[in-house]
Amino acid sequence: MIRKAIQRSRGLDIVYEVKSAEDMDYEDNFDVIFCNSAFQFKDPEKAVRNCYRALRKNGRIGVQAPAKKVYCPNFVEAIEMVRSDDRTKWTFAHFKEPWFFLETAEEYRSLFEKCGFNVVFSKIETVTTEHTLEEVFKVFSTGAVVGYLNQDCYDVELTEDYVSAFKEIVKKAFERQSDERGVVRLKFNRLFLVAVKS
Repeated sequence: MIRKAIQRSRGLDIVYEVKSAEDMDYEDNFDVIFCNSAFQFKDPEKAVRNCYRALRKNGRIGVQAPAKKVYCPNFVEAIEMVRSDDRTKWTFAHFKEPWFFLETAEEYRSLFEKCGFNVVFSKIETVTTEHTLEEVFKVFSTGAVVGYLNQDCYDVELTEDYVSAFKEIVKKAFERQSDERGVVRLKFNRLFLVAVKS
């Protein structure tokens, strides 16, 4: 993503850095922080406090991210098939979720307020879009699979057979979810939050 951003902004006075929100050490540097589909921190309170410190007075943070344990019913259903399939259940039993989710907009509001923010908007909505089977698998593969097939999230070694069976099972799950047109109604529970540094 950073490589693409650099290519698209050649000639502009823009600096890019890759840094964990938990490790940010900025102070009063920014007017706006935007977090899109990247709010699954290991230490969310530390990340939000760092964002607060990085913003100037009256600076704003906007968050749009998956929310709730059942962040995407389609994906969760597919993962349940992975959990129970004889080819994958033993290895998957060693999976430790890397994500942070809260269940209500009020819980997210409380987290931000605890870190000093004035929350002006906090809502969780179910967003539904329609996709072909290929598109759904691509959405899954560019996001969720980064966690589900991340060696760091397992205390046993991932094998090629496991990865192959995992993907096959997920594809079959999406096929089962598709309608007669081959279209899947993909649902995401998403947090929309805006907060201001007073």
